[in-house]
Amino acid sequence: MKKKNRKILSYLIKISLILILLFIWEQIVISFEIPKRILPKPSQIIDYLSSDFSSGKYTLLIKTLLSFRDALIGFSISVILGTLLGIIFHQFKILKTIFSPFILISQLLPVPAFAPVVAALLGYGFETKIIIIVLFTIFPVIVTVESTISSLSANYFALFSSYNAKKIEVIKKLFLPSILPDLITTMKILTTASIVTSIIAELPLTVSGGIGKDIYNSFNNQITTRVWASLVMLCTVSILFFKSMLEIEKTIINKYRYAKE
Repeated sequence: MKKKNRKILSYLIKISLILILLFIWEQIVISFEIPKRILPKPSQIIDYLSSDFSSGKYTLLIKTLLSFRDALIGFSISVILGTLLGIIFHQFKILKTIFSPFILISQLLPVPAFAPVVAALLGYGFETKIIIIVLFTIFPVIVTVESTISSLSANYFALFSSYNAKKIEVIKKLFLPSILPDLITTMKILTTASIVTSIIAELPLTVSGGIGKDIYNSFNNQITTRVWASLVMLCTVSILFFKSMLEIEKTIINKYRYAKE
């Protein structure tokens, strides 16, 4: 009961802080007579969102969900492919030596600079956007998986070897349970990274319907209220995505208690 009360109190404190910040924001804009094209009032942003929902079109929500869909696809591919590559790089060090520099370079280049290059090479469609998201989110997964497996005690490998275990059994019963805690931590980081990359990747592409290009066009047309309303939608979706990963983490940790060790 005390734990539940503390949780409720925590939520109330967070909500109160948000309301206080919104009130201060509103008063600053009113007091200094800041133009709406520079910084709209929170009430104007809320009114814009309300009108978008009340119209029945849900334009911003649909655009945000389309960008989130692409981020989720890229995120899923990165986790699956990155895990496989991490295991392969551990098994075949020569492949790690060959491909690691190229994967690292993809992380060093900023998305706005690298995305047009990829688009020019592979096209300006939906598939290119997914590839860009994967390129900028797969590296942490590979590093996490490969380093976790490499840090395992040699005694574990000796034990499986003594039972003449097949490679698939080693992967299933040793590698996957071992990498799970660190992999989930990496996945939590990638929830926001995949959404950010999804938004930026839309700019040089012909992909339509996403929130990234809508924010860019709204900013150029000085529809600042729409830009802020879009940011509110993006923040909401990002928080929900991150929270869902926290719930998945709790479920896995509770089910496979060895992951706590």
